[in-house]
Amino acid sequence: MRRGPVVLAVLVAACFGSGDSSTTTPADPAAGTYQEAFDTWSAALAAGDHDTAATVTEPSQISLLALAEGLSGAQVAGLTTADRNAVASNFWSGFVDQLGSGPDLPGLQVGEWTETTAGSRTFAIGALSRTSDSAALEVVFVEIDGRWSIDLLATFPSALVNLVPDAAQVIRATGDSRLLEEMRSWRSSVELVVERSGSDPRLNQAGLAALESIVR
Repeated sequence: MRRGPVVLAVLVAACFGSGDSSTTTPADPAAGTYQEAFDTWSAALAAGDHDTAATVTEPSQISLLALAEGLSGAQVAGLTTADRNAVASNFWSGFVDQLGSGPDLPGLQVGEWTETTAGSRTFAIGALSRTSDSAALEVVFVEIDGRWSIDLLATFPSALVNLVPDAAQVIRATGDSRLLEEMRSWRSSVELVVERSGSDPRLNQAGLAALESIVR
């Protein structure tokens, strides 16, 4: 899989302004509380264990990442579970490359969590900061079937939400039932983005366009 450098650069700019090692993990690191899922994700990034970070990434949104990397609809439809995990692992590898490693990553912490709902889903929003500076990012986890995972659309809305309409068009053209179901599952995440867009009219407009493309 090739990395999408432009997308990754935008993600990191939106967040903070500017040889992998392995760890022992449970069979499903996302099963448990959102704090446990966050701890797994944060520790995995700090250790360079991008495969584990991939396991706490909301699965249905990996197809959006794959399309953003330049794969065709047919290629995305043909991805195996291992392929999808590789896409998410590649994403987090690129994220860390852009963000920087070393002492900054172990300093990722959440001071306070806020639970909210959008559509049919429950979300946990944490104010994430690095101890080395005052920049902050709100990291968003979503619960689906008792499993908490990081919601990419809600965490990186300015970079990903505007990709949804084109992705939806590609997915509809494939007629693939799995991809269509995944696309529809993005709705609650985008609804959360719209609800929280506040005084950002550009993000609000992008969110509404994304919603229209999903429910069309």
